[in-house]
Formats: sequence, C-alpha cells, structure tokens
Amino acid sequence: MTGKANKKGRSKGSLSDFVPLERYIMRSTAWRSLTPVARAVYFEVGFHYTGENNGRIVISVRGMAASLGISKDTASRALLTLEQRGFIETVKRGAFSMKQRHASEFRMTAFRCDVTGALPSKRFMSWKPEIQNTVRPQGPNGTTTGTDGTKATRNYPSRSLP
Repeated sequence: MTGKANKKGRSKGSLSDFVPLERYIMRSTAWRSLTPVARAVYFEVGFHYTGENNGRIVISVRGMAASLGISKDTASRALLTLEQRGFIETVKRGAFSMKQRHASEFRMTAFRCDVTGALPSKRFMSWKPEIQNTVRPQGPNGTTTGTDGTKATRNYPSRSLP
C-alpha cells in the first residue's frame, strides 16, 4: 500500500490492495440481476483498477477468460452484460484481428474518470429490467385462454408406464 499512515493507521493511496464494492451497488437492481460469472468479471475488471487508471483499465477478453478459467465467449458475454447494465463503459475497443493487437480499455462507472475528470455516472442505478408479459392466464387442467378468447390446451408429452 502506498502513502504514509495517519494517526488511526489508515493511509491515503491507491486502491490496489482491494476491489471496492459498496453496499449501494450490491443493493441495486442491476447488481441483483447479474449472473455469478458477470459478478466475477466485474471483480476482475476491478482488480485491474488501481485507483488512478479509471478510463484506461486495459484487459483483454482472452486474458480475462484465462484468469477466471472460463471460455472467451463467456467472458465476452459477461463484459457485454456489465456494459448493458451500466457498470462499465468501453472507452476504446480492442481488436484481435488487427496487425498490431490491442486490448479494450474500460471505465468503471462507480468511480471518477481519471482520464477526463468526469464524475461517476453510476448508470447501473437507473437500469430497469425489461418487462416481458409471456405468461398467459391459466385455467384448470392446464388450459390457457387464447388471444381470440378460445380455450387451448397445453401439449405435454405423454409417458406410458411399464
């Protein structure tokens, strides 16, 4: 840890020794909707945040996949989920197909941007889940009411007992 300790034994320095996760983040609807893999990816992004490089957090999908022991597709989906929910923002897209390969650069929205000096946007606090009305009213014996008012029965596979 950098910096000199004050009278209470605390020091002002970088956040390199821990990944900050405050209670308001954990209570948010967006955090509760994340899968365990997406939460692990958030911590991995936070692991690369030193307290002085927000907006320049460099991490590749392949490096993240290797660190967490998951596939690169799973890591990519988790990063996309974090971006859609508002936990991170992509500052610069990386590319594997270019002649000179480079990783993406991210910014965590819960903290001040160290590149531009912008205040934390905390976009994840305003995220709302999409409401999908896929459940139809169900009557007795597994019947549902169709859109035209007629009754339709559900087709369950029948099993014959031996």
